[in-house]
Amino acid sequence: RVEKIFSTNTNCYTRVLIYLQQVRKSTTVQEKLSIYCTILDSIFAIKKDTTKELKRITSAIIGKNGREVSEIMHNVGNAYWIRSNREHGDDIKYLKENSVQDMKDLSKKMDSYVRAVVQYALKNEQLNYNFSEIEEKAFTRAHYKGIAKKVHDE
Repeated sequence: RVEKIFSTNTNCYTRVLIYLQQVRKSTTVQEKLSIYCTILDSIFAIKKDTTKELKRITSAIIGKNGREVSEIMHNVGNAYWIRSNREHGDDIKYLKENSVQDMKDLSKKMDSYVRAVVQYALKNEQLNYNFSEIEEKAFTRAHYKGIAKKVHDE
């Protein structure tokens, strides 16, 4: 049943809503952070340089000023680092310099970032691509990269 839901014909928003349900059922902070990163990756249709693009696009959509943009980039980078450690079976290196409470706080911030990005995406139906449609996915990827370019490459 899950395989059918995640088939290549599933549109982006459907997949994101399924991931959001998984976050609510998650029992660990590391799992929540991993799913938040997956949600952002799915929405933005990232093809390569995932960490860099997640940080750039998320901060460009949400950040209101330079300080916020920097903070969001830092937090998304940390979340992806934790996700990477978790997915590759490594120790969570984030915890060498940060507390469990810091990681919980990071999870709350990522939750708010994901909510803001989902709201942004839902306002533009054209960004809701089917995973099997290369042109739709390329359009979405270009849209988000364009937003990041305006903020970060000025």
